[in-house]
Amino acid sequence: FFFFFLYFVLFYFIFFSDMENQYLFESTRSSDKQWTFEEACQMGYAEDGGMILPSWVPNLSKSKIEEWKDLSFEELSYEILSLYISDDVIPSDDLKRLLADTFSNFAIDEVVKMHPLFEDKNEKNKVYVMELYHGPTLAFKDLGLQFIGSLFEYLLTKTGNELNILVATSGDTGSAAIECIKDKKNMNIYVLFPKGKISDLQEKQMTTTDSDNVTVIGIDGTSDDADVVLRALFRDEEFSNEYGLCSINSTNISRILMQLVHYFYAYLQVFQDCDDVSVSVPSGGFGNGVACYITKQMGLPLKHMIVAVNDNDSLDKFFTQGTLVGFPPVKSTIAPAMDIAVPYNIERLLYLIHDKDGKRIEELMQEMNMDGTNEVSEEDSSITISEEKIIELSKFFKSYSVSQDEIKNTIQNVYEKHNYLVDPHTSIGVKASLQYYNESSDDQTDTSTVILSTASYMKFFDVMEPIVGKINLSDKILSILEKDSNYIHYSINDKQQWSTILKEHIQTKVQK
Repeated sequence: FFFFFLYFVLFYFIFFSDMENQYLFESTRSSDKQWTFEEACQMGYAEDGGMILPSWVPNLSKSKIEEWKDLSFEELSYEILSLYISDDVIPSDDLKRLLADTFSNFAIDEVVKMHPLFEDKNEKNKVYVMELYHGPTLAFKDLGLQFIGSLFEYLLTKTGNELNILVATSGDTGSAAIECIKDKKNMNIYVLFPKGKISDLQEKQMTTTDSDNVTVIGIDGTSDDADVVLRALFRDEEFSNEYGLCSINSTNISRILMQLVHYFYAYLQVFQDCDDVSVSVPSGGFGNGVACYITKQMGLPLKHMIVAVNDNDSLDKFFTQGTLVGFPPVKSTIAPAMDIAVPYNIERLLYLIHDKDGKRIEELMQEMNMDGTNEVSEEDSSITISEEKIIELSKFFKSYSVSQDEIKNTIQNVYEKHNYLVDPHTSIGVKASLQYYNESSDDQTDTSTVILSTASYMKFFDVMEPIVGKINLSDKILSILEKDSNYIHYSINDKQQWSTILKEHIQTKVQK
């Protein structure tokens, strides 16, 4: 009886002490302080400069997950998000209405479309493209950001608070963020983009809006430079609190939660036809990568995540060598949304694989000078994880770097062989999946690989047309291209003052 009683007490303590963390969120720099979802989603970065993650991750059985196989993307989104958002914050009926509103602006009823691309001669390995780009700005960012727009409107209506939203973009995030926030009450948005380093359409989508609550800023630098500016403002706790600063880059936990749905949906669409499912993910800031890793922790039986990168190969070096350099030079490529040399979401992954040791993560981020606050030179700002951690990560992550020529050749090959158009970012995912398949060709299991298609080929018609010929653009895109751009320019000569200048812009806008 005594041992039975002791077992019961231990079980109760472990189970319920863990459950106390359900619906709460914490910083990667410290787990001492926790926030509700309502608080966390309106922060972006945590007060200590860290990034937000759930304090608790549910452990789902394979049978429970497969019960969801017939759900629509919208229905599945509710099932996943309700695991992290309590009824006290958003009642279930309200959450369902928010999701219905989120996806009402998508071009197809199913929201996300699965396209079977090809299978090998023995029909053992099938490759699918999951089209995530049917939202209003033709990029996967619409999935998370349309939800955030509806979410913020819902929360601010209740509280009457105001938000000043800061966004650094390497291409697609900016336009998707503007689309979800423009003309909404109690919100202003400030978008920083790398001038001259994105496609014409990406720039026009951001710089042709006439909404009073939108400010667009072109910087003489990279999206990594813009991230440093934003981190500086968030670390100014007094200013951040006074002006209600918030980020809706993938730093925002709402984005990560919505990205969880991508992987559950991918698995559930194909698992019945194969033994194993892997996903190939074009990667830049690595928010999608962190989301994928969390789904693995939740019990989703994915075999591998293929980390597909362009010539900015920091992630490939991290997963193969265990080294991450703080500020390598950014290379301009024909896949500009992935032209990120510092994958800032790696902080979240480091936190998870270091057993949530916030103090250790703080040390690592200081060594990398991620916040731009240390005396460390850019040449010396790097970290290296242990061989043990590299081996641990390699069991799930497989990384590949794809060159400019390989991107173009893959676009052409997919079009000629399969009569299907993929944009440069998706092309990287296709090529990486082929490299993965070639390396695992001795594997005897039936495997399905799902490539996340992150943007429509129409967004990059200027790159596509020399490869595949004339691209027929929609009337909406043609109309945007005809408009004149209008944005503020931050000169390289004032780089050290960019944070101060942005503060002044925010203060002026709020005073109006």
